[in-house]
Amino acid sequence: MISEQLEELRVLFWSRTARQTVVLFSGQLLNVAIGIAVAALNTRWLSVDEFGAFNVISAVVLFVAWFFDFGIYHAGSRLVATTKDASEERKVAGGLTVLSAVLGVSLTVTIALLSFIVDGILKSRIGGMLLVLSPLAAIFPMQLMVTMVLRGNNSIERLALYAFLPRAAYLVLIVVAWNLFGYSVGVAFGLNLASILLVTICFVVLLKCNFHEIRATLALIRRETKEYGLKIYYGTLVDNLTNGTDKLLISSLVGTIPVGLYSAAVMLTNPISLFSRSLATSVFKGFTAVDRIPLRDIVLNLGWLIAASAVLLLGSSLFIRLVFTERYIGIGSLLPILALAAIFSGTNQLYHVFFMAHRRGAVVRNISIVSSLVFVIGNVLFISSFGLQGAAWAAVLAYGVNLLMNLYYYYRGRGLAVTETA
Repeated sequence: MISEQLEELRVLFWSRTARQTVVLFSGQLLNVAIGIAVAALNTRWLSVDEFGAFNVISAVVLFVAWFFDFGIYHAGSRLVATTKDASEERKVAGGLTVLSAVLGVSLTVTIALLSFIVDGILKSRIGGMLLVLSPLAAIFPMQLMVTMVLRGNNSIERLALYAFLPRAAYLVLIVVAWNLFGYSVGVAFGLNLASILLVTICFVVLLKCNFHEIRATLALIRRETKEYGLKIYYGTLVDNLTNGTDKLLISSLVGTIPVGLYSAAVMLTNPISLFSRSLATSVFKGFTAVDRIPLRDIVLNLGWLIAASAVLLLGSSLFIRLVFTERYIGIGSLLPILALAAIFSGTNQLYHVFFMAHRRGAVVRNISIVSSLVFVIGNVLFISSFGLQGAAWAAVLAYGVNLLMNLYYYYRGRGLAVTETA
């Protein structure tokens, strides 16, 4: 009996999925650690107001960038995951690279045009920086392409490297900049984009893209996008556009200093759901061949979420002082609320990737649209009344609705859909 239980634990913690998850999680954890070092420097080298402006400009660029997906990358990732031939994978990567270049140029033009009106909308002074840095923003579609191709072909080791290398390059660049010619919001954000650009170009080369029969490949991607990718896009577009909406609304309703404080709190709670995202990425390819989520994946995920939340909340005062200095000590009241939101978000990850692996794009779309609307409406109502705590509770409400809908669609489709088998 004991030997059987030990064997079950061995399978749980040393299965291929667990090993890959540990590898990817290690890369993403290293990314978080470097990110904490970067945040520590940024919060010391920039004022709270400047740190808030830095997060506002980041939110604006990411907000716009999410439009330039169109379901292409989810479709491409699934094509890579389901193909049995390495040369076909490289052809799909080649087609996605061509599309990413076109989308990148379009993104640059859009951000440049937006720079002329953004200050009036957000009551900020970031328009000039957006205009100057808009060419570098063209890298975002290519960054997403690399991530989705590596996920699709299950290249977890490379994906783990790609998770932290841009941030590591960014850390080096800002230290050099600080010592050579000074530091500002524009320098901070420009070097962030430059680091992503440099590392992404290297990884595109490593993909060994095949551009032969490019028309046929583009037609294949177009068909998969139309049949599957667009459904994911319509849902995740709404979902992803809310990623940063809270910061934009805080900037508009309260100011840039509260954005800096809220961003610091979110940064501390992000690692809670980090393992969940790593696990979901690791099992994506395997989920295309099974009809239920293995129980061991669910147990592993929930165990991490609870443990990580406990560690953060018990050491919150120490973490805040260590990373952000005494100026940010007031964010401690936000952490329990945002930790609960992170637990809900992390729990959603396995269900979300399961639906995508099975081409249930309409389900992802419906869940994303409803929960994202809850998020936006909640932020509009709660921020004006309760300030930063209102934004945190809006996140709890949105991720809670997302979880309930995930469970509803999952069990409705599968019956009792959790199994102890892999």
